[in-house]
Amino acid sequence: MAWLKHSLLIALSTMLFACGGDGSVDLSGGGNGGDSGDSGGDNGATPTAAIGIGLYSCPDDIDTAVIPVGCEQTNTVPSDSDTYVVVTLSNSTSIVNELVNLSTTSAELDAETILIGANGVGQTTMRARSGATNADAVTATYSYTNSGDDSTTVSASENYQVQINSGNGGQNTLQLALYDCNGVARDQIPAGCSTANSLSIESPLTAVARLSYTGGTPAANELVSLATSNADLSAETILTNQQGLAIATLFAQLETTGADSITASNDDLGVNATANYQVGQANLNMELSSSLANGETLGSDATASFSATITDGDGNLYTTPIAIAFSSSCSTQDLADISDSVTTVNGVATAIYQATGCSGSDTITVTPASALSTHKTTPSI
Repeated sequence: MAWLKHSLLIALSTMLFACGGDGSVDLSGGGNGGDSGDSGGDNGATPTAAIGIGLYSCPDDIDTAVIPVGCEQTNTVPSDSDTYVVVTLSNSTSIVNELVNLSTTSAELDAETILIGANGVGQTTMRARSGATNADAVTATYSYTNSGDDSTTVSASENYQVQINSGNGGQNTLQLALYDCNGVARDQIPAGCSTANSLSIESPLTAVARLSYTGGTPAANELVSLATSNADLSAETILTNQQGLAIATLFAQLETTGADSITASNDDLGVNATANYQVGQANLNMELSSSLANGETLGSDATASFSATITDGDGNLYTTPIAIAFSSSCSTQDLADISDSVTTVNGVATAIYQATGCSGSDTITVTPASALSTHKTTPSI
């Protein structure tokens, strides 16, 4: 049983070494220094010594005796949670009870010197410093003297990216700008857009929030909240992309004019930003048409379609969706059925009408969810 346990410890040490960086040296012609393990093979040659290092993200309730089991390897070091630095030391077997020095600049180490345990593994934690640079490396160094009194040093390094989650603003930044991105592909926003602050029904604005950690590192996969009063947003909460950008479209409300502002914020990082815009007067027209020919009478239980078409000041179909309410005199008396509300698609909203007891004539009323004028038509039934 003791042999089995010893074998498992060697396998664990080998696995950890494979995960991290490594440095090694051939210690030929002498014995081991310290408790570094077996004396080696034939002719007194000492096996190669190796040091490995890896970074791990572990649950808060992790049993430190089993680390890195139960953890995930990472190369991101946040400022508000611990990242475990795991070091392995071995030659042909695990090297135990030896001291290893750790060093780095952009993170605070809980211990700069660690003891390699009975399984050939040692660990400590570190957190990114608040004034850290974008990226850095943590280095583990082991020095000893071999049987020939020669001083030997092996080292290994692991690179990492700092992530400043200060929670109180710190040096995290959030920038907000408004653009005219009409006809620009989403992956070209905002590079292919022009700055703008004039919002109208015909010309929506694109809001681009840029979130960064300390040092300018893009803050990816963070939530940005947007809020404004005089316009509609395509989304009020957006996840930043790998460039730290959160992108939304700002639509003018047809019944609203005047100036307003839009605010972007991230509560976790304690940052916010504001951009101002002006809402211009709507210049839209709506026409109502029917599938019934002029003077045609709709038969009992037959159906007809009524379409509301919205165009801009140049006569082009207005492609921004608008909710259109349809009603009729008979439908309010349960003598006809008509689609209650239809949203325009490429400027057109179509409702289906069916008389279910209405006779003579009925008045169809079309009302947009805006300041556009209400339209009516009266088909014969």
